[in-house]
Amino acid sequence: MMNQLDLFITPVWWEYTELDNEKMYKEIKKFEATTETTFKSNLGGFQSATDRWDMMNEDDTFQPLRDRILYNIKEMNFKAKSFEYARMWCNINRRGDWNMLHAHGHYDFSGVYYVKAPKDSGNFLVRDPRPGAISSEYITESFNGGEVVRMIPEVGKLIIFPSYLDHMVEPSNSDDERVSISFNIKAIQ
Repeated sequence: MMNQLDLFITPVWWEYTELDNEKMYKEIKKFEATTETTFKSNLGGFQSATDRWDMMNEDDTFQPLRDRILYNIKEMNFKAKSFEYARMWCNINRRGDWNMLHAHGHYDFSGVYYVKAPKDSGNFLVRDPRPGAISSEYITESFNGGEVVRMIPEVGKLIIFPSYLDHMVEPSNSDDERVSISFNIKAIQ
């Protein structure tokens, strides 16, 4: 029997948390009411500025989430002195809103946390980062089931991934809002 060596693995980590989503939701709705949307990868919907210093450092509403994210990254045993927030922002998507394929390449880790995630509000997709691998449909289908992997958004779900990983959000088919918090982390060497 042939031995198998799994090379070039790109991990994506996730967990379910029990944080105060209602409190975060109310604060995010205040952001939406008092600031203009920023257009990055979003096509429709609300996206706050991506450098919300208050979300990253000061606002107690988001402290449990900030602590949980850093705890998880530290537990992954990467060899870094520390980790710090480089960016954090919030997103509100409604019916038809989506985020195009993009990456956050000049950071180390990125992620998303779902504050509110109704059924059919648009899956989170990650794309195989290996151009050579995705050029062969047979190989891609055989090993990972396709060029993209879909993850269903769920309230309390935290997803962390390497920042170079291409990802997108499918259009929402829900009449309710999908509310998420996104972030970028830098490793301090």
